[in-house]
Amino acid sequence: MQGNYRDVIKLATPILLGGVAQNSIAFTDTAFLSRYGQAELTAVGIVSTWYLLLFMVGFAFTKGTQIFTARRLGERNLPAIGEIFSNSFVILLALGFVVFLALRFGSGYAMDLYFEDKAAAAAGTAYLEMRSYGIFFSFTGSVFLAFYMGLGTMSILVWAMLIMSSVNILLNWLLIFGHWGFPEMGISGSALASNLAEIMVAAIFTVYTLVKKYHIRYNFFSKRVLSWEVTRSITSISLPIVALTLVGLLGWIFFMYFVEKMGSFDTQVSTLVKSLYMFLGMPAWAFAAASGTIISNLMGQGLHHRVPQAMKNIAVLSFACTLLVSLPLVIFPELIVKYTLNPELPALVPACTPVLYVTVVALLIYSVSTVLFHGIVSTGSVGISLLIEIVTILLYVGFVVWLFSLESKTVAIMWTSEIFYWLLLLFIAFFYIRSGRWKNTKI
Repeated sequence: MQGNYRDVIKLATPILLGGVAQNSIAFTDTAFLSRYGQAELTAVGIVSTWYLLLFMVGFAFTKGTQIFTARRLGERNLPAIGEIFSNSFVILLALGFVVFLALRFGSGYAMDLYFEDKAAAAAGTAYLEMRSYGIFFSFTGSVFLAFYMGLGTMSILVWAMLIMSSVNILLNWLLIFGHWGFPEMGISGSALASNLAEIMVAAIFTVYTLVKKYHIRYNFFSKRVLSWEVTRSITSISLPIVALTLVGLLGWIFFMYFVEKMGSFDTQVSTLVKSLYMFLGMPAWAFAAASGTIISNLMGQGLHHRVPQAMKNIAVLSFACTLLVSLPLVIFPELIVKYTLNPELPALVPACTPVLYVTVVALLIYSVSTVLFHGIVSTGSVGISLLIEIVTILLYVGFVVWLFSLESKTVAIMWTSEIFYWLLLLFIAFFYIRSGRWKNTKI
């Protein structure tokens, strides 16, 4: 692996296809629930973020699994890869139990505190309590995902994510509205559909691993199930990543808290725009994920001098792809909103349009800044990464508070905080990479 355009495209394309399929779950939830009820639409944007907050605790931990797997592969230390997988698997199951308890028994309290709209709070609680049962399978899939991304074996990821997306869309349609004799479950049906889709993906990963005999090749569970040395090494990388992920998601929850105070209509606008924003951000996410494997692998080979050029190659492709997928929003914003969201809510169409223009600018900046930031993380400089994230999010929070204090504030004005955040992160990450201090990082 050399970090050239060919390597980047080879890794990023399957991740992008799989990521589009995976993120279509959130988009599908929003699209279907916008047709089901106002309380459900108001709730889903917030509760999906709350669920993501807890899920990302485990998923961010597997970022360390991916980095270590790619690094050990670059070093040709194959038995160490099995130890990394085995320890990560056990730790994630234990962590999943903690997250399950938080979702199952703490959701009602959290939603009552967050929402002024009691109907939205009840809908949000129903979603999260049902969603709690899928967390074990979410975390299982995350470990396999990190393992295969670290190896650069991408085809299985595409098929697994496509199957998950297809199953989720079908089950959403059946369980939310009660078609074909299925019970009409509303927002709880949406959560159950996601759970069942994730169970299927975990099963696919497991069967594929056994058929390909990766568990034998890399010696899964061949030694002690838990090795303190391996666990400590993974944790030293993963915990700062977990922390910076939580900081970032808490910033988003903070933003949505202020939007919710502006009224349910503005919350619905932000919820719908957020679904498009996350969906169109998938190319940048895919390239950032690819950087984790490429940069860590280059570091493992001792090719530190190729890392800056690799980051540049990844950032150029990320920007180009994001620009390509964002152009329709600039040219046909109302058409896209009308036909991808609920045509029965005509007032939302013109309200979403100016916000979409803001998000296009934010997406283009994000496409570069997220690649550079994840590149820094992939070098093993997680302490610096955490510091960068904390500084950026604190300034972001201050900016959001200032925007909310404006008498002339609108949803579009509030969304300019995304431009501020990603632009600030871009400058800080760029200057750190230029400093070269990451070159001597050992993991």
